[in-house]
Amino acid sequence: MSRRAHQLLVMEGNRAEMRARQRSALGYDTGEGYRRILNRIDPQLHVDIVRPADGDSALPAGKTLTDYDGMAITGSALNIYQGGEAVDQQLSFVRQVAETGLPLFGSCWGLQITATVAGGTVERNPKGREFGYAQPIRLSELGRAHPMYRHKPTLFRAPTIHLDTVTHLPMGAEVLATNHMGLQATAFTCINSPCWAVQYHPEYDPIDLAAVAMRYGNRLVEEGLYSSESSLRDFVDDLHRLQAEPDNSEVAQKYALDVSITDQQIRFVELTNWLTTLVKKSLTTPQNIALMLNGVNPSINDKETTDNNADASVVDTLRYAGFNSFVAAYQRKGENAEPIDFKFRREGIASWKLVAIRLPN
Repeated sequence: MSRRAHQLLVMEGNRAEMRARQRSALGYDTGEGYRRILNRIDPQLHVDIVRPADGDSALPAGKTLTDYDGMAITGSALNIYQGGEAVDQQLSFVRQVAETGLPLFGSCWGLQITATVAGGTVERNPKGREFGYAQPIRLSELGRAHPMYRHKPTLFRAPTIHLDTVTHLPMGAEVLATNHMGLQATAFTCINSPCWAVQYHPEYDPIDLAAVAMRYGNRLVEEGLYSSESSLRDFVDDLHRLQAEPDNSEVAQKYALDVSITDQQIRFVELTNWLTTLVKKSLTTPQNIALMLNGVNPSINDKETTDNNADASVVDTLRYAGFNSFVAAYQRKGENAEPIDFKFRREGIASWKLVAIRLPN
């Protein structure tokens, strides 16, 4: 089932000087890295980058904000409360986007700047800096029920690097996840835009975290996050090992990393679910496949369902078999025979492939 390529914006949070340092270390900057991950999740996405910190908020020729389906906002080395042109220009651009109602996703700085635009407050965290893989983040009751965290463990780790925190949330914001350092995830309305935002970095690979560690260097030792420069260097080396071998059990055990880090699909769950639920309004979901096969015009829905449409000749029940597959069972109304099971496997965010059919005995 082909769809048009969805159009996304990524708002880069850093100024040119920081982006140059990132490219020197990694070969790409924060915005380009974010685009790499979005395209790893779905290669069909078309992603443009804007850089309002340097006054460059111009869209590609011929495009307006109405051509986009959503905007993700990267991390940044800036601090909201220090103000200045680089901060003000980003606040202005986020307000402009939020007026249109485009779905927003914020990572770290992205949470802080959208919360500020929506009426929240950001301050330096009195508990200090959080760096590395965050100590277990716990979903709240609202978080466990929220579509952003579908298929995410209740307790999980995440790549993180931040000194600031949201101290007052926008009106109506939901607290979805916290840990000992404070707020880790929230959902709220930013002017007219639905916004999902996290204080950590689901878009970070181990190598991205390693580059930040090297850039901060001895500062992390002085702040007590590492006992010595040698221990920090060991951490960086282990991150490179994890990049090369994501299933390296030795590194995982050393840092108590679970599947929320070592399994890429689980690490990307927040972004995947944002794309599925808010961005791809014409997404082919399991429910839509079931309804279309049943002759019913689907509405977007991301829950386990049983469709008992009065006009349909069959009843279908959906059963998820993990993150990447589901079974749609079909049975004619009024019949006692066993249902026919159709098993689908995920072939990317926007498509599912029929891989097996089980007929009644």
